[in-house]
Amino acid sequence: MTPLVKVIEGPRLTTRGIPTVVGKITIGQLATTHRIPHRKSGKQVGYQREASLTRVNSLARDIDADRVDLPTAILVNRRGLDMSHLIPNDDGSLCLPISCSDDPFYIVDGQHRLNALCKLFEADPSKWENYELPFVCMIGATESQEMEQFHVVNSNAKSVSTDLALVLLKQRAEHDTKMRMWLEERGQSWKLMGQQIVDKLKDTPAWRGRIRYPNEQKGRTTIGNSAVVASLKRPLSQENFNGYSMDDKLKILDAYWQGIRTIYRDAFDDNPTEFNVQKTVGVHVFHALLPTVLQLALAKPSVTDRTIYAEILRGPLESIEGDNPQGEFVSGIDFWRVGTGAAGTYSSESGRRVLIMRIRGALPTVEIV
Repeated sequence: MTPLVKVIEGPRLTTRGIPTVVGKITIGQLATTHRIPHRKSGKQVGYQREASLTRVNSLARDIDADRVDLPTAILVNRRGLDMSHLIPNDDGSLCLPISCSDDPFYIVDGQHRLNALCKLFEADPSKWENYELPFVCMIGATESQEMEQFHVVNSNAKSVSTDLALVLLKQRAEHDTKMRMWLEERGQSWKLMGQQIVDKLKDTPAWRGRIRYPNEQKGRTTIGNSAVVASLKRPLSQENFNGYSMDDKLKILDAYWQGIRTIYRDAFDDNPTEFNVQKTVGVHVFHALLPTVLQLALAKPSVTDRTIYAEILRGPLESIEGDNPQGEFVSGIDFWRVGTGAAGTYSSESGRRVLIMRIRGALPTVEIV
């Protein structure tokens, strides 16, 4: 007897008139009855690249640990069927015959989800054979028409911005122990802490109105929240900063930036968008320097005193110099001007490393007492 899957009729694809059905299918039913039309090198057949094994393995682990659900439907096609092959039920639904080797489900979109589930099914069939996956199935589309739909789905899909992803990550982790464990396992917990810091840093005197969150107008903001979070990776990996409580981390950062503001007042209070100090290059450089500067501040009366950071940084920041893109010599605060300064020439990752080393080399040495 031919296995059947219960479905309902979906809308026809308006551009080609292709009928569709919608339903759910178990991995046990789909694992051996599907085919992924991969693009073969040098051959004009297939249209999908090979799945990323890293993505597949990561998703399989998350599904197995009950950390994620898969509520969105995969898109498939049955090339060898038309609607007359479906069997009607009394309730208005239809029964779709399960494919065999010569009439498979062609996977148009969703190969990573399917490969992850098939990996779990192969490892433990009894546990995973009844796992249900929603699907939309085109009926009788050609390979060329599959390719059209694959292109439409993937060319119009827009990934979630990093700014929004980090905000959502923080919101999830605050209420989900499994998410926090997932971050720990992958060495990504610093992102959660970084976003927590940014949420508080944005209200400090030096940063008020400067950090831009998703869907906010640019206005006089200088940097997106995700760029600030990314810049905190290095200090959050150093015990001399990360060892403090969240409140103390914020006090240190507030004092640190207030110290920089003391030296570069115009870059903060005049028109901060005209300087790179609070833009990506400056924020990454100054946060990378924080552990070294904090080590010097530890020899002073208080690590939350902005005057101490101003004292430590004044020499290096007032003497920083270089040639701007026009070949003109600039120094001090002018070094950081957008367009006419030199800091913009250090915007690449390797350039930032050079600038970090230059400023670090000009800092006072740590004295052992």
